[in-house]
This record gives sequence, structure tokens and C-alpha cells, in this order.
Amino acid sequence: FGDYLALFLDTNEAGVHWGVFCEYRAAWLREQLAASAKPVLLFMHHPFFPIGIRSMDFISLRDTGPFLAAIAGFEARIRQVFFGHIHRPICGVYRGIGYSTLRGTNHQVALDLHGDESHIVGVHEQPQYGVVLLAADQVLIHAEDYLDCGERYSLHEMREGKQD
Repeated sequence: FGDYLALFLDTNEAGVHWGVFCEYRAAWLREQLAASAKPVLLFMHHPFFPIGIRSMDFISLRDTGPFLAAIAGFEARIRQVFFGHIHRPICGVYRGIGYSTLRGTNHQVALDLHGDESHIVGVHEQPQYGVVLLAADQVLIHAEDYLDCGERYSLHEMREGKQD
């Protein structure tokens, strides 16, 4: 990834639906972070912080201790964390670290900030993929709703008064 160190983390564990990041995985992550001075992009399935949808938080990374210990002292070099699992577009900053996720490609989760942890609410929305453009001073993420069939049109022609 050019000027960036890209690390892909395994947070899946056979037999459970929530995220797991054990001491063994944490030791590997810490070694990788210590071995390079490059800015870091982290890719993982489960987020390591609550996102406000209780049903999804319940099955996110449950024990965040090993992960947070592994990145301790390296937070300033982590430019972006990409995760899945949530199946809806979310971006923000947690402890100074930028993060993002997109809608799922097979199903989407509704924005349900008042539900409980026992019921995940789905919704029919367009699936997404992301295009990431990297520069030395920027991580830029474009989200594309790839099944959106809306007609494209020229905004320039509209501005010039040329639209029928």
C-alpha cells in the first residue's frame, strides 16, 4: 500500500457470532506496529467500540482489552480503521483514530438506536463498496451504491440552462 502499512486482522472465532481478538493476535499486531514507522491502515471485521445499535454492539468485539493494549502508543500512526459487520454506512473518530464501514453487500442493517440487543433489524437499502484513494497526507474514501439505477445527468448543463 505504498506509503502505508496495511494490516488485516482476524476477529472471527469459530462457533460464536461476536468478535474475538485474543492475546496471541494482539501480540502479532503489536509486533507489526513496532516493526514499521509507516502510517497504518487497519482492516478488521468487528468494530472495537460501540456504534450505538445495541443489537450489533452485542455481537461486536466483546473483549477489547487485548486490541487496545496492542495499539497503545501507536494510535497517532493509525490513519484509518476499516471494518465490516455493521452492514450500514458509518464513519467517525474514536480515540483520535478515524474509522469507516459501509452497507453490506448481501443484507443491510437498519439504523435502530432504540432497539435491544436481542433483535437485529434489517432494511432493504442499496449495497455498497468503497474506493480508497491514498496520498501521503490523506485517506479518501468514496462509497458507491453499486445497484442504484438512478439516471445520471449533467449538472453543468443544468447550471448553464441547457437542460430540457
